[in-house]
Amino acid sequence: MQWEQIRALYAQLFRAAKARGETQTTIAQRGGLAQNQISDLLRNADYGPTVEIFVRAVAGLGISLSAFFTALEQRDAVRLQDEIAAREADATERLQKVERSLRHALAVIHRQPPR
Repeated sequence: MQWEQIRALYAQLFRAAKARGETQTTIAQRGGLAQNQISDLLRNADYGPTVEIFVRAVAGLGISLSAFFTALEQRDAVRLQDEIAAREADATERLQKVERSLRHALAVIHRQPPR
């Protein structure tokens, strides 16, 4: 799990809170932070905040830290399932191409039209 993934989920949850009328200031106040700390968290793609600031920022969204990371793990699980499905589809397509090539080669050997 990398900061990029953690930050992306926080930003998604922040956008949902914003759509409900929340602001960086109200979220920061609820978590016991300054508004600029929420702004920094959302803006900094390279480095995350301290653990304490992050815990407070999540609390400011009105969710528990365990709920946040559960959502992140589920999101990762869905992404992983999507990647596996794409790989399986790609492997299936490659096998079908090989199968067609083998049928064609057998048809040429036996002088039959390919199917």
